[in-house]
Amino acid sequence: MSRRTAGLDFKFGVNLIDLSALPTDHLLPLMFGPFPEMKDSFNINIRDLGSLTLKIQIVTQISDVCFTVFNKLHFKVVLGNGCCNRFIKAILARKKSVILADGCSVPIVRRPLCCPDDWKLPPSQRCGCSRGRLSPKIRSTDSVFVPARSIAWVFATTKRQGNMVISPTDRFFQKQILFPVKGIVHVEPDKVFRILICNMSA
Repeated sequence: MSRRTAGLDFKFGVNLIDLSALPTDHLLPLMFGPFPEMKDSFNINIRDLGSLTLKIQIVTQISDVCFTVFNKLHFKVVLGNGCCNRFIKAILARKKSVILADGCSVPIVRRPLCCPDDWKLPPSQRCGCSRGRLSPKIRSTDSVFVPARSIAWVFATTKRQGNMVISPTDRFFQKQILFPVKGIVHVEPDKVFRILICNMSA
C-alpha cells in the first residue's frame, strides 16, 4: 500500500485521483465518449479516464472508496465531501491539524497554490498565483469609507489571472490601517472582484 497526501474538498462530492497515484496492479475500465467538458480550478480542460474502487486507510480507518481517475491533477488525491464527513471530525485551522473520526490527529500540509510547472514559464505566461508571501498588485475601483471597528466589501482589479491569495501584505493595504480577510480568489485580468476588509482602528 502506497502512502499519499490527500486534499480535502467539502463542497465537491466526487473523490478524485491522479493516474500516476494508482497502484501498479490496478485495473481501470476504459471509457468511451462523448465526454463532458470539465475544467479544474486553474481553468485547464481535464477529462476523466474512468472510475474504480480502492481500499484506503486513514490512520486506523480502512474503507472501500470509489474514485474518478484523471490525468495530471494538481493534487494527486482529493477526497470529496462524502469521505470528509465519514472520516473527519473537525479541522483546527489555527493548530494546523485535522481531527479524524477515530480521535487521531494529522497535520495540515501547506503547499504553494500554483499550477504544475507554472514557475518554469516566462513571467508573462504564468497563472498569477502567489508564492510564499508575495502577492500580485491589486487596485481598488472606487473610494470606500470603512468606519472604525467595522468591515466592508471593496471592489478591486488586477492584471493577473488565476488563483490569488489575499493577505494583509498586499500593497493595496500598506498605506492604510485596513486588514483584509485572508482567502483565495480566482481573478481575471482587469475584471472586478470583491474582497472583504476590516478597519481595526479605535
